[in-house]
Amino acid sequence: MTGVLLPLALTAVAAMLTYRCCVRPMLRGTRMTGDPAGSVTPRAAGCCAPPDDMDRQLAAARAEADRLRERSTASLSATDRPG
Repeated sequence: MTGVLLPLALTAVAAMLTYRCCVRPMLRGTRMTGDPAGSVTPRAAGCCAPPDDMDRQLAAARAEADRLRERSTASLSATDRPG
């Protein structure tokens, strides 16, 4: 019986902590920070950046991916010459 109850209890505790520390602050529009005081910061920080900032980050990531693709294509074409 203990082989079943212990995993169920641990799963329930993990679900409760996830809700308490992650889901509930997101629903309220705040998030917990890692400082010891447990202060709360506004939603605009961290993963919940404003859309215009997200667009800028996406454009930068796409530009970097294109640059890396060009570099890998150039290095492959230089090494795959028939000889």
